[in-house]
Amino acid sequence: MALALSSGLDTDQGLMLAEQLVDNPYMASRIKKCRDLTASGRGFAEAVLTSGIFSKIYTSMITIAFRTGSMDEVMHQISEEYEEETDRQIAGFISVLEPTLVIILSIFIGLILISFLLPLIGIMSSIG
Repeated sequence: MALALSSGLDTDQGLMLAEQLVDNPYMASRIKKCRDLTASGRGFAEAVLTSGIFSKIYTSMITIAFRTGSMDEVMHQISEEYEEETDRQIAGFISVLEPTLVIILSIFIGLILISFLLPLIGIMSSIG
């Protein structure tokens, strides 16, 4: 949406492009709802709030930007904040996943070693 607005497209065309680019069916339905609301005559900011695409704080930023004419800048700022939030969530998930995988692999390797060592200890005790 930020790219569409910064390249000179209006909000309706930007919503149509955003709907085509989104892979998530839930988000695509929200964007379609927003597009339908703007087509029925509601303002863009009100349609974004009603459809629930963004949180309330971002919706208020969009409302102010729509009134002041700086939608492309605000949409770019919102996209950067969402990108940073996504990076933080991925980093948090990885920080939990890495130790879990190390523990699971250590247990698996330990079981393999025990399965080799127990028969070897039995053979050694019968020889000696």
